[in-house]
Amino acid sequence: MLAGTSHAGKGTVKTLCSLFALVILGSLPARAAPLPGSVLVEDPSGCIKKEPLIAELSALLDVSKDYRAYTLDVTTSAPGDDGSILVTVKVSGGESPVVRSLKITTIECADAARVVARIASQQLDGAPAAAAVTASPAAAPSTDRIPDEFIWFQRHVAVTLRSGRYGSSATVNEYEVPVVGPYRKELEWPDFYDKVGRPDLTSQLKANFAKRMVLWGLGVGGFVVGLMAGLAAIAAGTLATGLMYTANISTPLGKTGTTAAALVAGVGGGVLFILLGAGVGIGLITLQQMMPTHPVSGDEVRKLADEHNQKLGTAPSPEAFKDAAAAP
Repeated sequence: MLAGTSHAGKGTVKTLCSLFALVILGSLPARAAPLPGSVLVEDPSGCIKKEPLIAELSALLDVSKDYRAYTLDVTTSAPGDDGSILVTVKVSGGESPVVRSLKITTIECADAARVVARIASQQLDGAPAAAAVTASPAAAPSTDRIPDEFIWFQRHVAVTLRSGRYGSSATVNEYEVPVVGPYRKELEWPDFYDKVGRPDLTSQLKANFAKRMVLWGLGVGGFVVGLMAGLAAIAAGTLATGLMYTANISTPLGKTGTTAAALVAGVGGGVLFILLGAGVGIGLITLQQMMPTHPVSGDEVRKLADEHNQKLGTAPSPEAFKDAAAAP
């Protein structure tokens, strides 16, 4: 991807780059967080186990918050004749209990703990900040305000539930984005690499994105060209057949055989062009999807942010993250 010559072009470049951020975001390591004071699972369906649920929940919750005043109750129904299971998630401890229900099928049990953990984490978002931990003498001095140039990561979780004739399903989309300062200003990935002092990675990110866009364009173009060529061949064969029949053109195959052969050649050639274009297009688009966009791994991204933050000389306290979360 090449930088635009105008501010609008530059903004488009940054926005397009962010669309492929999910290539590495799933690999960003989660940090452990305090769990609710009570986690109860009643699971006659055998679909949701407590240990995997706690592991998923611990990876999602904010380390700067205290969830001990909350309770999480998860109950499931026995599988129905159609294999459907009703899952009820109840979170207590806030202003009023919150209950969420969803239906899953037995074939979706492998992801059930993850889905329930995502739903519960959303309801626990209003937990208060955890008590500040006294820094060791070797640690950077703590501050109750996140420095303006401090880079951290904000987790986004989206759970989409779909109900159909044959049951329900849930899709979980989880990712993290880099933010800077106390007001959580989101950074586009080119801005992130520039801010941590790695313009070479910015250039590589844009080059990788450009390669993917070229492959995507060639794939779509190949499919369109194959489709148009195929339709043209079919139309030409049909037209030739009609003209030959009208002009009474005959060969050793006879009048009927000659026109039939022309029609088969036109239609067969058209179908061949269409299949060839579709094959080329699908192959190029698949290759584009397999190519990485980001020049470094998720662990390296966090390392770059940590190195940048160490140069600031101060470390925000949990209270600072509470204030940042409350900011509009």
